Amino acid sequence: MVGRMKDASPQLFVMPQFNRFLYPVSLILAVLGASLCATAETWAQGSAKGGERLNTEQAFYQLLMSEIAGQRGRGELAMRGMMDLALKTRDTRLARRAVEMGFQANDPDVAIDASLLWLELEPQAAMARQALAAAVGVQGNVERTRDNIRKAFGETRRSAALFMHVNGLLGRETDKNGTAEFVEALAHPHSKIPESHYAIALANLNANKISRATDAIDRAMAMRKDWPAGAVLKSRILRALDQPDALDLAARYMSGFVKAHPQSVEARFQLARLLFAQNALLSAREQFRAIARLEPEESDHMLAI
Repeated sequence: MVGRMKDASPQLFVMPQFNRFLYPVSLILAVLGASLCATAETWAQGSAKGGERLNTEQAFYQLLMSEIAGQRGRGELAMRGMMDLALKTRDTRLARRAVEMGFQANDPDVAIDASLLWLELEPQAAMARQALAAAVGVQGNVERTRDNIRKAFGETRRSAALFMHVNGLLGRETDKNGTAEFVEALAHPHSKIPESHYAIALANLNANKISRATDAIDRAMAMRKDWPAGAVLKSRILRALDQPDALDLAARYMSGFVKAHPQSVEARFQLARLLFAQNALLSAREQFRAIARLEPEESDHMLAI
């Protein structure tokens, strides 16, 4: 088990800034009741992200019992109930609440697991990344951080999600070669999942070991050919090549991926960045227009157009 959070240095350990952990039960009834009414149809039909079909009354009962258990000091019951409901519904709000409960109970194992679920559901959530970093204890010394990461891999069921963020957790390390070696050792028992090779590729890119990074990302993409995150990293590695046409290679690769997977917003963003770097401004703008068509509800895209 990862060491209890209270053992972390009070000068270095920084908790993610959540709202208050403790809420009056009357407020829970009012807010959660309204929230469940708003999401009842989604939960009853089954989550679009792979959640189970749920009876709304049962879900409300489990949610309420978890909150009341937390209010009465039964942290273990509260955390497990909330985490179970978050897994069933694939609802980011419940994953976040499970993270909060993990911190409140000083239980990093639950906080790590819930943070990883939150990141699975909302990969760009900055607060989820901060929560994961705080739970792992990345602001301590290097060896302690590595030890906590090893233990996290040994205990979580979400090793794939953890591999996608392990390099960020190790970002404070100055010995990038040592970091790459550590990530490769972590990944060795998990070689059947593409995320492990992604982590190796990124660690070696950070260490400027371009050949090893290329080998690793090629293994990852062979396992998962339609993976936007892998394609983006592949383009970054191509751009890092020590040759005059590196940027052109990266842009051509990304262009080919976008043609094969035109619905990928992440891939189009990366292609737009590369086109902008080539000073192909009109082509870059076309990518942002395509992104705006794919995600019309995101008004920020219009700023790039």
